[in-house]
Amino acid sequence: MLELNGVTVFVKDYKYKFLQIGVFLSVFTLLIFKLAYNVPKFALFLPFRDFIIFLEFFSLIAFLFLACSYFAYKGVYKKVRFSIFGLIFVFFLLLSLLEPWYLLICILSGASLVSMSMERRNGNTFRKEVSLVLIVLVLLPFLTSMIFALFPVNVGTTQQEFEVSFWAEGVPPSKERVLEGPGRPSRLIYSENIVNETDIEILNRHNSKISLAVHQDMLHDNSPAEKVAEKLNRGDVPVQAWLLTHPENYYWANNLNYPIFDNLYDRYLEWKKDLTFNGLVLDQELDVLETGKSLPKTLRTLYRTDIYEKSVENYKGLVDRISSRKKAILTTWGTPCLDDFLDLDPSLQKMLGVSAVPPETWGKHSFQVYRVIPYRTIKLDLGPYLVYSYSVTAREIFGNDTAIGLSHAGYLGYSDISKIVKDVRLVSALELSEAQVYSIEQVKRFFGPEGLEKILEDGKKPDEQVSIRYNPIVPFWRFPITFFDLFV
Repeated sequence: MLELNGVTVFVKDYKYKFLQIGVFLSVFTLLIFKLAYNVPKFALFLPFRDFIIFLEFFSLIAFLFLACSYFAYKGVYKKVRFSIFGLIFVFFLLLSLLEPWYLLICILSGASLVSMSMERRNGNTFRKEVSLVLIVLVLLPFLTSMIFALFPVNVGTTQQEFEVSFWAEGVPPSKERVLEGPGRPSRLIYSENIVNETDIEILNRHNSKISLAVHQDMLHDNSPAEKVAEKLNRGDVPVQAWLLTHPENYYWANNLNYPIFDNLYDRYLEWKKDLTFNGLVLDQELDVLETGKSLPKTLRTLYRTDIYEKSVENYKGLVDRISSRKKAILTTWGTPCLDDFLDLDPSLQKMLGVSAVPPETWGKHSFQVYRVIPYRTIKLDLGPYLVYSYSVTAREIFGNDTAIGLSHAGYLGYSDISKIVKDVRLVSALELSEAQVYSIEQVKRFFGPEGLEKILEDGKKPDEQVSIRYNPIVPFWRFPITFFDLFV
């Protein structure tokens, strides 16, 4: 009877294990399929050192799934299985907000958590061989990154032909706004003294240009934006019109306000009269602080395919209209969208509310590689290696005629003017065509006209080698975005 009872208990335990093994193997199969399709793109587009660390992380994840399947079969180390199932449950619960079919994996992993709580055995025996392999795989990416950090990254020399330009938003710099988030004031404060004669003389001498914010409220006669554009025209400083709407309409161009920018462009054409603009900027971003009552609600709204497709169609038509007038097009997106281009699907763009109009329709691409962006999330300035890593990706996808935006002058790593100069020279050494500094107002506020001169003069010095230090946190910053993008 005791043996029979023992067999009976074993059978009851084993039916729970089929469910656990099935979930592990299904998620593992999905992961391998995604990796097989996408890893060659990561190998091509990312710096080699970062790619090595990514592979080590992927190896760790793959091993965990296989090991946990083995643990479920043998009835060992319940704590590891419980932890992994918990992570699977939370991860796919979040993904189910965007892709509803992931809710099935979420339900199955939840059922597996329940099944483990019903197991008769403790299952806490951890096999020595497995534990050693797991410890090595956990430590490997961190050890590799520490070794890489011992050696500098020599990028090359700066170019002869390279442009440094500035954004001019017309909104007074605010430390709180910069560090806490991208929200804009409810009332725009715009001054015609964004640039003065000294600034114009410096910009003209160094062949620099300004991307000038033209807010919806500025499209009238004698507006501050018109007066600033007239100053720049008289000083022979190239100026691009950077169209912006009201903060309550999300300020930048995005998936939720595309009809507004059609109308805004028509009003701009009527307003500009004798002004000369060398290009027009459509800045595609989403200020999530201004939308919805909660982030999940916002993401569900943005991720709707019908909204995205209508937005893409509309912006493509707008770009065609602008291009027909032979004006350069410059579009700006956040850095996660660069990762989105790697796997050739628009998932992150849909989630962020921006429309990746086919690249061939744009005259030029610009990407924000702002060191302040990771600071808002993890409270760390990731340094020039962040600029290097994303700039390499941008160059490989879009070629050398790509601009890199740098920000924010006067804050964090850019509280020292020499560090702005170094990042400008880094973009040049990577053979990209332009570095854009945000913003001319902040450069003047913190460093005066001398700072403006130094950025333009020292940042464009040709044939100087640029050497930076590897930052191991950068691939750890990029990895979660890349991994998340695999599944959406």
